[in-house]
Amino acid sequence: MLSDYRVLDLCDERGALCGQLLADLGAHVVRVEPPGGSPMRTALPAELMWQVYARNCDSLVLDLATDGGKRRFADAARSADLIVDNGQLRALGVEVAALRASNPSLVHLTIGAFGDGPKRDYHATDLIAQAASGAMAITGYQDSKPLRTGAITAWSHAGVAGAGAALLALRSAERSGRGQDVDVSAQEACNLAASFSLLTAYVGASRMGRVGNVGGNVIPLIWPCKDGFVSMTIGFLGPMLGFAHNLLKWMRAENYIDDSLANLDWPKYMSSLRETGNVAPLQTFKEALGGFLKARTKNELLDGAVEHGALIVPVSTAHDLLESRQLAARDFWWKSNDLTLPGAFARFSRRPLRLRSRAPKLDAHAVFRPRTQSSAPVAANELPLDGVKILDFAWVMAGPWSTRVLADYGATVIKVESRVRLDLVRILGPFYGDKFSPETSASFASINAGKHSLELDPGTPEGKATILELVDWADIVVESFSPKAMKKWGLDYESLAVRKPRLIMLSTCLFGQTGPLAMMAGYGTMGAALGGLALPTGEPGREPCGPFGPYTDYVAPRFSVVAMLAALHHRERTGEGQHIDQSQAESAMHFLSLAVARASVSHDAPDRLGNTDPAMSPHDVYRCAGADEWVAIAIRDDADWRALVAEIGGQELTALRDANVAARRAAATTIEAAVTRWTATQTPVEVERRLQRAGVPAHAVMNATLVRDDAHLAHREHFVQTQHAQLGDVYVESVGYRFSNARPAVGPVPSLGGGSDWVKREILRR
Repeated sequence: MLSDYRVLDLCDERGALCGQLLADLGAHVVRVEPPGGSPMRTALPAELMWQVYARNCDSLVLDLATDGGKRRFADAARSADLIVDNGQLRALGVEVAALRASNPSLVHLTIGAFGDGPKRDYHATDLIAQAASGAMAITGYQDSKPLRTGAITAWSHAGVAGAGAALLALRSAERSGRGQDVDVSAQEACNLAASFSLLTAYVGASRMGRVGNVGGNVIPLIWPCKDGFVSMTIGFLGPMLGFAHNLLKWMRAENYIDDSLANLDWPKYMSSLRETGNVAPLQTFKEALGGFLKARTKNELLDGAVEHGALIVPVSTAHDLLESRQLAARDFWWKSNDLTLPGAFARFSRRPLRLRSRAPKLDAHAVFRPRTQSSAPVAANELPLDGVKILDFAWVMAGPWSTRVLADYGATVIKVESRVRLDLVRILGPFYGDKFSPETSASFASINAGKHSLELDPGTPEGKATILELVDWADIVVESFSPKAMKKWGLDYESLAVRKPRLIMLSTCLFGQTGPLAMMAGYGTMGAALGGLALPTGEPGREPCGPFGPYTDYVAPRFSVVAMLAALHHRERTGEGQHIDQSQAESAMHFLSLAVARASVSHDAPDRLGNTDPAMSPHDVYRCAGADEWVAIAIRDDADWRALVAEIGGQELTALRDANVAARRAAATTIEAAVTRWTATQTPVEVERRLQRAGVPAHAVMNATLVRDDAHLAHREHFVQTQHAQLGDVYVESVGYRFSNARPAVGPVPSLGGGSDWVKREILRR
């Protein structure tokens, strides 16, 4: 789909997923390597990183520290559409503005830990970017310190965000003939996984803490079973109630609960629990549930959940993924030498993704074809998606966030809603002013700003007739139901494509449109568990706590953006529409590519390591002055360690000044105590500033208490003011891209059905 794009990619692991996705989609991606090769060739685990991220790519070795290397790079850039780097060009004195003298439409994407702003030159690692994003503050056990997400890095978030930003900028360059600079921050990209917890500071809502997926919830999400762990989602309100009743019937049939619990009015009981304090029924149910789950294996519980309509899935290991019947049925895995790699992040009906070539040997470079300049430039102030029309059936987060991105950059998005089946995110916090209602959810606002809300029921003849008129209008249809829903309404892709062959349709759901789990409904907590994302997060010796919340909802929409933009580009070149079948769990597995590749050739698989790192020590978060305030510190090498010792001082650390990483790891208890004594008397921001001045990677674990004073996020305008139909001026979060020649148009927040008259008048002409 992207075979006409030429990309020069200088990234190391920081954003390497960007180049991989563009290459998988067909772009000619050349990995520009220094003499001796990219750091990814030798990064731990040895060779795996290069095999994973450089597939479908070529290699070009250049010494950009020399005049000759710069000249050769400039020659290559004349035929390139996109350059991607981590700031290497700026550090080496290569001026992209000079390259545009001979290639005016060249796009330059920089992926960094913080992006442009006061913290651009901060010393950073993955731990630091995660701490700065707000996601770490809400991840972990209720009784312990904040945790990083195990095996999932902020660089993966940044990489897929970069791919979406690049495609928007390339589209803009094609339309205007002008290239531009694009800036993607790992901090902001990873912030989507903070579940709008930082936004509470701007909406008058209560700060979120760590509830943990094991304890802290009324009914935990993660439970031990006979051969590991399962994720179980249960709720007694709204669309979750039916699944809860199915579980109760199943447990009653197996004699784990009696009629009094099976027939209890659970919604009424749970809503009155705080007032009555009668926890006995809930406690009895949880004890019975624990026994029920422990008596069964992961696969037995999964099969039973499919049969009975319950929301239970395995907390998969990397080896479980490799043996998954669902993934085998969808032919998901790609083989590269002896390695098994996650394959297509989405299934495209017209142009399926495939492994065209293994990771290249050093300097295995195919020359770019000559490029052609864009013709018929459009107005300079036009957004890249002006004129694109989207009909959005998706709900909650995974689908709707992706269309929010497209709306910000010019697309007209009509969101189909119903009061009968209320979008669940409308009743999820945080809430403006801490006031609960379907119109006050700040999460809904951030996910759906700029859309037109059309209230109708697709199940009625009138509703379907209206939808078919809107399909005729739309370029893209997005839906996130299970496969049977759209087919039941006669609105599946096969039916709509007969009516409109050029239509692009994205179907995004937990496990995809095919395979034994296709009909299994559920939420992002389940996608994260079954997709292997939940198990590695936690502390050694404890049950996994998993990353916070419905994690695939934070990951999948970034892939959806890439998929829709690639399909749109392809249609504009060829006239072909197509169906995109996106399994959210499969997309998210690209965040675990290294773990899966390693597991495919060994018994090794990621386990719970808390905040520790196999190559860096110390590497953790430390308590600071204040309530639940922490700072992250990552010591990359001996120089960092000596700088930390010089800053803190004290007999214990000074005695270890010359300790190497192995000796520091052996003295971890002593070091942690000494560092904590030092940090505990200071605020997180004070520690961050002192250590950054000393050259040591450190950052406050960002939370809603600290965020309003953060100059970097303020500089990047991460929190954006817009209009709410009922509340007036409100804040939402930005989607996190920064373009030198385009500002996103963040539209008003729609009230339920508030755009119906506009749609009838402006689109349907009624």
